[in-house]
Amino acid sequence: MFKSNHQLFFTLTLFISLLVFTGCNLFNKKEPLTESVGKAGNLVITSDTNTLYTLRSDFDSSFKTPLLSLPSVVPFFELNTPDLETFSKFFYNQRSVLVIVLPENYKQMDELLETFSSDSIELWTKSTELTIRVKENVLAKHQHITYLFCSSSQNLKLKLASDRERIVNTLLQAELKDEYIKLYGENDIKSPYYKRFKEKYGVGVNIPKGFYIVKENDNFYWFQKDTMIEGFAKSIGLIVHAYPSIDSSDFTYLKIRSLRDSFCKYNIQGSLKGTYMGTSESDFYPVRTFELNKVNDLMAGKMRGWWTIKGMTMAGPFIRYVVQVPDKSSLFVFEGFIYQADLNTKERDLRIIEAIATTIK
Repeated sequence: MFKSNHQLFFTLTLFISLLVFTGCNLFNKKEPLTESVGKAGNLVITSDTNTLYTLRSDFDSSFKTPLLSLPSVVPFFELNTPDLETFSKFFYNQRSVLVIVLPENYKQMDELLETFSSDSIELWTKSTELTIRVKENVLAKHQHITYLFCSSSQNLKLKLASDRERIVNTLLQAELKDEYIKLYGENDIKSPYYKRFKEKYGVGVNIPKGFYIVKENDNFYWFQKDTMIEGFAKSIGLIVHAYPSIDSSDFTYLKIRSLRDSFCKYNIQGSLKGTYMGTSESDFYPVRTFELNKVNDLMAGKMRGWWTIKGMTMAGPFIRYVVQVPDKSSLFVFEGFIYQADLNTKERDLRIIEAIATTIK
């Protein structure tokens, strides 16, 4: 009898201990992250109140610079600048966040900085150089937080001016990654057309779900998606084709524009007979831009401009990528354009196209 009671007491004690241990783990375990909120182009900047006040004009000049490629004065980012307390209550789950970390404020940011070691934070906040770090899924799912570490607000003021392009590019790349996940999901599933393009051209691009084929022939594909963006009906068109590589002029603005106009004249007709898409050179529309860069290690020319329908009052923005095929005998072309956009086009409309272009390989 004594042995039986002893065994029962031991069993109960073990059970209670396990229950307490499990309960502690449950209470200490963090809740699953909720989905982040916020539109592309919205940027939340947070820091202590004094830093936000000191750098307010610098934030405006760095991130609210008007874009010459759009028809109206539209800033690159729309800004919110809550202090740390306001951020923790109302803005913690925003998709795109910029955190200013200085020696006088980092101890107020325990939750924001918990993924960094104390030694690293000390090192970065003592340096007069600017340290940029990006973390994902810190306070919300599909959230990216960009951290700027510097030794003082005065040093950071200088860096915001000298390193603006690097900072903005870091923010943009994070946004494009978010847009990529929205388009393709976590599993990065390739569309049937991707394989077809690879076999035919040597380079492919992943066409997201929701785009339907408008026109297709031996060497040309035209996809379209009709959508609502901020309450306005808009359509996004995607063009894929290729043409032979000739010489070093392949990657010049004049050559790419000329071949674009020739291609569109025969393949992208307007609704009225004899009308077709062309590239606008009019000063009435925003300036054209051209840059050489790389897309997944492939040489590429990127042209931004405005298309018009010759003979009709229709126009809209486009981004065209001309990519060197690995064997260097041909050029792969991917273009995205927005139409029925009126004057409501914003930079975020074009980021969908840029996110798709990141799949070129």
